Amino acid sequence: MLKIKDDVDLKELEKFGFIKIEWNDILRPSFQMENNIATMGIDRKNKEIDCTQYLECIELGIYQDLLYDLITAGLVEKIEE
Repeated sequence: MLKIKDDVDLKELEKFGFIKIEWNDILRPSFQMENNIATMGIDRKNKEIDCTQYLECIELGIYQDLLYDLITAGLVEKIEE
């Protein structure tokens, strides 16, 4: 499982287009697709990254690029499930 490192301030994710969703504790990319055929979120409590892909998804490349950017910036770590 991937998560944002504990020492990373979640405000740092704003540089990558994430915004706080007021009705829950999930950070979502500001370009979240309205049809929700692909989603990506970061739980604000445990900083775990959740990516969901549906069969019809053609926008997954956007999320792959975003995840790659987070990893290369040194913000992500792999943890045991």
